[in-house]
This record gives sequence, C-alpha cells and structure tokens, in this order.
Amino acid sequence: LGLAQIKHLDEWMERKKQVFESYKSIDSRGGGLFSWAVGVPGSKANHWLSAFLLPSFELREKFIKTLHVHRIEARRFWKPLNDLNLYDHQVSYMKGVAAHLFAHGICFPSGVGLKTDEQQSIKDILIAQL
Repeated sequence: LGLAQIKHLDEWMERKKQVFESYKSIDSRGGGLFSWAVGVPGSKANHWLSAFLLPSFELREKFIKTLHVHRIEARRFWKPLNDLNLYDHQVSYMKGVAAHLFAHGICFPSGVGLKTDEQQSIKDILIAQL
C-alpha cells in the first residue's frame, strides 16, 4: 500500500500545504486570534493536519459545535497521555504545555480530497463566527 501511494507523496504534500495556507487566510478577518502550528525553520512541513490554537477554550468549542451543526468534522487536539486513566499511577513532570494545547487546539478538515469550494464553505462558516 505504501509503495503504491509513495508516488503521490509530493502532490499530496503540496495539496495539504495549499489547504493549510488557505485556512491561514481566516486570520486576516480574526484580527490575529489564531496561532498557527507552523513548521520548524529549515524543515519541510508535511501539513498532515491543518491545526491552530485559539485564545480560549470557549471559542474553540464554539467553532467545533458550529462546524458540527453544518456536518463538518473538526476536532480538538489529542488528550495528553498523562490525563488518561491508564497512566494515573505513573509519575509525570508536566509543565502545562500539553494541557494548554488540548484546551485551545483545533484541527480542521485537511484531506487531499477536500475540494476548494468545500474548504471555502468551512472558511465562510468560521468567518461568520468571528
């Protein structure tokens, strides 16, 4: 499966970059509300997810609920492992970064099959919430 898909890697990475950059245009309407997860200088981001941070848990929840009403999947970041019951007995040395990301992070649809008009609809819905 991997060998069959590898020939599309550059094309898919470019498409995911386009999706990510298009979502970033929302920020011009949001007055700098968003913090985008960007790549490390000198590296090539694969833009697997179009993810960003909002200034509050409440705004993130509002965006997720609004998109879900429109049958558009959006999700928050993954729950920190140290918060899972499985690891309750383990010692952890947390500084609050993972908790902050979990509380404020959101992921938008970013698949290579996402059509430009579909993404525009998502952006229009989000902009209307600002």
